[in-house]
Amino acid sequence: SVPPVHLPTVRPACPETPMNTPLATATHLCTLCHFVYDEEVGRPEDGIEPGTPWAAVPEDWCCPECGAGKDDFRRTDA
Repeated sequence: SVPPVHLPTVRPACPETPMNTPLATATHLCTLCHFVYDEEVGRPEDGIEPGTPWAAVPEDWCCPECGAGKDDFRRTDA
């Protein structure tokens, strides 16, 4: 007879986090005028889709309120 096969038990990496929980997104504050870039919302009017992380925002993007560059933004916890 063939011996039974024992398969390992697979557990989720983070059992307390449901599979359909969205990833945390951050916000970035313009230090000159306090405009907030929210990664979850993006900036579709500037061609930046919702969910776009700050690192993927083009380097030549400017604050739509005051014209400040990305270097003038600071990350804030979402």
